[in-house]
Amino acid sequence: MIEWFEEEPAHFGPAAIPVFQAVVDAAPGLEWDFGAAMSVSILSAIAMRFPQTRQEIVSFLRSHLPPLHMNGNLTPDNDDEIDELWASIVDALAELRDFDSKQQVLAMFDADLIDPTEIDRESYLDALTEPPSSEKKPPFDIFAMYARVAKFNTPKDV
Repeated sequence: MIEWFEEEPAHFGPAAIPVFQAVVDAAPGLEWDFGAAMSVSILSAIAMRFPQTRQEIVSFLRSHLPPLHMNGNLTPDNDDEIDELWASIVDALAELRDFDSKQQVLAMFDADLIDPTEIDRESYLDALTEPPSSEKKPPFDIFAMYARVAKFNTPKDV
């Protein structure tokens, strides 16, 4: 269902937070998972649309990043420890202007723990400092969504 609706469930607001947190928590280990990555994006969208949820969501996302060592560095034991979801989380934290995680995220870039094809250091810093969008999205219209899905899935010769 997430593939159909992409970020639209963010319109459900705070009530949807536990659902998408559970999807992130259930991600299959260190492999990339579309549902978990999209859930991170939905949580980020909820935090932007419902500012009262921002701190809860930011704290949740931060909790999925590797902790900094006492010396301020991150060094994995081996490459198998790199979680593919980290790039999505880092991108979401940048969108949410979470400056408190900046040192941790930069240490992750320094330790090559972020896939640069997902987000690179420069893009992260740009996203972190660009002003938030003031664009208001229209409310979710499930009928319009199903109409688009039906049109997309209808054979051309019908």
